[in-house]
Amino acid sequence: MRHAVASLREVVSELALTAVEDRPPAGEIAVVDHLGEQVAALQASVDDAADQLRRVTDVRQLPVRLPKIDAAVAASTTRYWRDLRSYESMAELVDTARSRSIEWRAWQHSVQRSQLDCEPAVEAACASVRAAWREIAGEVSVVEPPPG
Repeated sequence: MRHAVASLREVVSELALTAVEDRPPAGEIAVVDHLGEQVAALQASVDDAADQLRRVTDVRQLPVRLPKIDAAVAASTTRYWRDLRSYESMAELVDTARSRSIEWRAWQHSVQRSQLDCEPAVEAACASVRAAWREIAGEVSVVEPPPG
């Protein structure tokens, strides 16, 4: 799980660099600013997941900490799909780039490529949380005798 969240953090940082630092000159356009805000919010939720994981210093703490880790990863996933990859978000980015220069189109393609690069890491982070829940459930069923 630590590796999956660290990988997610890395690709989201790359997305932030592309979306904000590499934007074309005269990039003071509302769509670009909005994209930067959305990427910053995604980064914050990924950082929260990493912070929650850092608080787990012993594997026995995981059952208590996993709900917060799960919530942070779920928030990251929601932000990614709703705020960055939704049709509306993608169309807004494409329309803005089309109405500008070739430099804007190149930037738009870089942003979209970077967004796509995040998808496997988002999925891996979700899968690692699900695997942790399954493992905890398995441990509980081994430790706890069935009722009755």
